[in-house]
Amino acid sequence: MTKSQFRILIVLTVVSGFLGGAVSNLLLRGAPVAAQMAEAKAPDAVRAKTFEVVDDQGNVCARLGVDEEGGSSLDLYGVVGKTGAVLSDTGISLHDAAGRPRALLGTGNDGSPLLGLYDATGDVRAGLSLQTDGSPILGMMDAAGEMRVSLHTLADERIGLSLYDSAGEGRASLGLAADGSPGLSLADAAGKPRAVMGCAATRDKLTDAETKYTESTLILSKANGEVLWQAP
Repeated sequence: MTKSQFRILIVLTVVSGFLGGAVSNLLLRGAPVAAQMAEAKAPDAVRAKTFEVVDDQGNVCARLGVDEEGGSSLDLYGVVGKTGAVLSDTGISLHDAAGRPRALLGTGNDGSPLLGLYDATGDVRAGLSLQTDGSPILGMMDAAGEMRVSLHTLADERIGLSLYDSAGEGRASLGLAADGSPGLSLADAAGKPRAVMGCAATRDKLTDAETKYTESTLILSKANGEVLWQAP
């Protein structure tokens, strides 16, 4: 049994321990009380907003209760006063010895699953999630929380790798179209494409069927979108 599993076991046995202590106190008061307890039925439920497990010094080691948003929450503490893990109705978060969140596994507001990784300052640096259409996306952020790299697969089978500057503007994108045709796009500081290079499958003019041949394209543009040079 791991240390985390042992702590969860402690929390789950709080109610039974509480009831056992109450029964023992009543039994010590005399036989008449014991007879009454023997005849009484066990309660169907024990209701409370919070249950806490403490050590010999009174420090809280675990807490089971309702969080600020009204959801259920199980908090486990490693170092005294420092959160080690939090299990809620929307996910689980793991914390370091200082109580700072370092990993999160849960669901978003739309129900999509997500995994987040945090640095020592508590800022998210990497995230993996599924979009509402089921397509996955992996993102990596800088220390300021800005997206710098994203890798995604779209529902229409397009695949892309995008690079962003410190302002969050997309500056370079490498991807594959649904038919497997590759493409590379470079953009300026405003996010406008300035150079595009691609390779697409050609089609037979009579049958409109794709052939095994491909044609390459290179486009250079001004900041206003006007094409400076294009081939072919």
